[in-house]
Amino acid sequence: MINMNYTEKQKWLLGCINNYNQQIPVDQQVDNPFIQKVIPMNDNGDYDVDMAKSKIKVQDTNLHAEAELNSINLFNEILDGMIEFKHHYKATQTGNLFIEFETDSYGNKVFKPSGLSITKAKFYMFSIDRIPLFLEVTFLKYLLTNKDELNLEVKDNRKTGTDNIGNGLIVPLTNLIELYKNYLQHNLKLKLKEISLQNSLKK
Repeated sequence: MINMNYTEKQKWLLGCINNYNQQIPVDQQVDNPFIQKVIPMNDNGDYDVDMAKSKIKVQDTNLHAEAELNSINLFNEILDGMIEFKHHYKATQTGNLFIEFETDSYGNKVFKPSGLSITKAKFYMFSIDRIPLFLEVTFLKYLLTNKDELNLEVKDNRKTGTDNIGNGLIVPLTNLIELYKNYLQHNLKLKLKEISLQNSLKK
C-alpha cells in the first residue's frame, strides 16, 4: 500500500469497498461517491432486478432543452422499476424478437404460463448484440393479447435457438413503431370509453 501511487490506491480502496458491498443489502450501503452499489439479482422468477433498490434518480434541473424532460422522466421510470433481462443473439440475423409466454418444461406437450405471462417486471431490457432496447411490459402484453388482430406469429422456440422449450411471440423489429401506435390508439379508446361510462353514470 505504501508503494502505491494515488491511482493505484484509489483502485485498491474501491475494490475493498465493492467486496464489502456485495455482502450487505443495497439499502444498508453508505451513500458515498467512491462506493459502487451492488443490486442483487432476484431469484424467484418474477423479475431479474429491482432498480428501485438503487435509490438513483436523474435530476431534471439542468436541462439543455425542455424536450429532454421526456427522456429523463422515462429513464427515471426505468430506474424505479423492476427489469427483466433478455439476450437475443439471433435478432441481428432474423430481425425479430422472441418473447416467451409459455413453456413445456418436461417435453410432454403440456404448456404452462411463463415469461411474459407471469412476469412482475415493468420493463423488458433486450440486448440485441450491443444494442439495448427497453420495452414496457404492458405494451408487450398488449401485443400478446391482440396477436391475431396484429398478425403476429407464435413459434416454438426450438426453431429460434433459445434455451427453453416453449412458445413465444415473434415481434418484427421493423414493425415496432407501428405496433406502438396501435397500442396508444387502443389505450386512448379505452380511456374515452371509461370517460363516456363515467359521464353516463352521472346523468
